[in-house]
Amino acid sequence: MEKCPIEICHQIFRAACVDGGKTGIALSLVSRYVNQMSREVKYHSVTVIGLDQIMMFAKVLKDLPPKYRVVRHLFLASMPQKTDPNDDVTSTLYQEIGQVGAEKHYDGVCDAFSLILELSAPTLLSFYLVSRIPRTVNMLPVSLPMLMDLTIHGPFPAASKAELREHTYPSLRRLTFMGFSDHPLDLFEDIAFQAPNLTHLSFFPSQPSRNLHGDLCDALNIPTKSSYVVQEVHAVGTLPASVVRVEVQPGPRQDNNKGNRRRSVLVDQVQEEMRARLLFMQRRDKRVKYIEPGPVASYCDAKLLWLQERARWVDDS
Repeated sequence: MEKCPIEICHQIFRAACVDGGKTGIALSLVSRYVNQMSREVKYHSVTVIGLDQIMMFAKVLKDLPPKYRVVRHLFLASMPQKTDPNDDVTSTLYQEIGQVGAEKHYDGVCDAFSLILELSAPTLLSFYLVSRIPRTVNMLPVSLPMLMDLTIHGPFPAASKAELREHTYPSLRRLTFMGFSDHPLDLFEDIAFQAPNLTHLSFFPSQPSRNLHGDLCDALNIPTKSSYVVQEVHAVGTLPASVVRVEVQPGPRQDNNKGNRRRSVLVDQVQEEMRARLLFMQRRDKRVKYIEPGPVASYCDAKLLWLQERARWVDDS
């Protein structure tokens, strides 16, 4: 290995470090030479799971010289993740709530989270966030100029901090929201301002919504009169004119064998109404894509989904 040119070593390490950090850790243990040689690429793709790791990774990045602080693809989750589809993490699933019981610890985690994003901002291309801990902003609390792909799995904040809504993502092309039960009224305005070049927007709520389809219809400026023809030239709405595809699922597939039967009937009714409205929008506007209800998107399956998405990235340079 010592005889191999540095440039070739970097190409090999860069191609290998795409599994969320497992290979990066292994490279650190091979030898002192390999550890030093791989410093520029070992954080190329990183998974950070659990509140303790969030605090630890923030310190690691802070202590690194900027030259070695190259994070391109980041997965960050506040709760345990499956490494195999058959894993059972039920016993540890609720540990995140206990960990943030103390306000001081919560503030520390929030600060560490923001620091990770600030230090990764110059190079970060894709980010997948999984957390049931309420955020303070609809998107992220830090500007990320290079970010192209963002997935946020978890609830929206009850109220967002106005000063944090000034952060922008000029390179963002794909934005996905998952696992939320309701959305804030100012969401589409925030998206338009913060991601002005967005092309693909996706919504996978944790349950059918009474308002999402209506607000989205307004944001895309889709005429609601049934006699209106399909829009060939899209009218200007709240969302950026660059948006070419909006995917929406009307909640997950319902399991009527579980829980309260009356509630199941009500949820089915809301889902059917949402389905009808989305199909109507799809007929009126070619940008809208209705997604059939599927299995519930589990928080703990997110890492497996992220690794599948990472495999589809072509350019990791």
